[in-house]
Amino acid sequence: MRLRIGSMAFLLGALSVGLSWFTLQPSLAGLLDALKKTAAADSPAGQLPARIQALLPLYLALDLVLVTLVSYVVIQLVVGRPLRSTEEAIDRLGKMQLDVELSSGGPLLSRLQKALARMAFALQDEQQRNRRQLDALT
Repeated sequence: MRLRIGSMAFLLGALSVGLSWFTLQPSLAGLLDALKKTAAADSPAGQLPARIQALLPLYLALDLVLVTLVSYVVIQLVVGRPLRSTEEAIDRLGKMQLDVELSSGGPLLSRLQKALARMAFALQDEQQRNRRQLDALT
């Protein structure tokens, strides 16, 4: 599951960084061209556009890593943990361990977790009814 969350985080990071860089690229290119035209080539201001252009790929990579990490943490907290606890609850229900305790799953999983809790309660109620009926028969 961590690999899936990581791939989703990378996709979100790549999309957000790519879109922001595509929107910033025309204005950044215009600023660099204006700086090249106004400064002498052998002055420190004239060498600045080349330095900036050399650093842009590094900044792009750093932005991608940072946004991917933030996306991973957010997805892990909002989806990963609640989904893992829901899967564990389903496994316990499958083994007829009806003491299901679910943590808050947020808006994404809360309905599923409530349905699991209702199902566990219904199964406990049915087991108690079956025991009473079996005791009454014996």
